[in-house]
Amino acid sequence: MIERYDSNFFVGRTAIVEKINDWVNDPKPRYRVLSIVGPLGTGKSWLIAKACEVLEKQKGRLVFKTNLSREASPNLNTEAGLRQWLKDILRRSHEQCSAITEHLDTSISIESVIDRLVEELCHQCQSLPSPILIVDGFEEAENDKIRDMLEERVFGRFLSRECTRLIIVRSNNYALSNNFLRWTETREWLDVLEENEGKSQLEKRSSTLPT
Repeated sequence: MIERYDSNFFVGRTAIVEKINDWVNDPKPRYRVLSIVGPLGTGKSWLIAKACEVLEKQKGRLVFKTNLSREASPNLNTEAGLRQWLKDILRRSHEQCSAITEHLDTSISIESVIDRLVEELCHQCQSLPSPILIVDGFEEAENDKIRDMLEERVFGRFLSRECTRLIIVRSNNYALSNNFLRWTETREWLDVLEENEGKSQLEKRSSTLPT
């Protein structure tokens, strides 16, 4: 099980956090999909949690986070979980921009809901910073079929307008299958912490232990 993120123990990675922030704030980036790629245990989830902290402090910034693990809530491996997730996204978007349709019509397909959402975000809420969808645990989806479905029905459609950005946290053993996502993807490779960074993290942890 991945350890729950605690900002008090986050060390290093300053340059890559700044790089993510610069990419998100670029009004016309060459690529609109950023994959954070690395082996298990390199701290990808902690890195993206730190980046979220930075991005969510920016006024009006909508950051939609999800995790493809079957233990995550809501579970995007199911239709019901997808709709619950969308319901929350619509609510949060409406809070930032009243032009967003808050109600989730159950008679409308998930694809149509996402199409409408990004259309409204990009054309009726232009004063907001670029909305970001962050996908963690890419390799933890139930199977390849689920991943392919989400790439087609959710991730690709979220990028159907130029104002949106997508960050995917994944192992180097799992690549994107959707041609459109791959075409607009750039990768940031993550290695293990430097020796001095790892030592600094251990020192921070030990300082909180009872004596």
